[in-house]
Amino acid sequence: MLHYVNCEGNHSKYWTIELDEVGTTVNVTSGKIGTLGLVQPPKTFDTAALADKFVNKKIAEKLKKGYTLVTAEEFLRLTV
Repeated sequence: MLHYVNCEGNHSKYWTIELDEVGTTVNVTSGKIGTLGLVQPPKTFDTAALADKFVNKKIAEKLKKGYTLVTAEEFLRLTV
């Protein structure tokens, strides 16, 4: 699972994304830091390559919006 946060300005948001073991289903959670957030319905693709392409596209979108990748430990520290 990859964890991203956006704490720039008045923002205090997080976004996580992960692929299942097979690599064809993507799970996304997002919300305000300190909340459980919203779990989006899983998105399933026909191939792992299509799922990877989707994940990379979404990560690029979040980075453009000011999100930064954090470690799992940093994420837990921020959200507890």
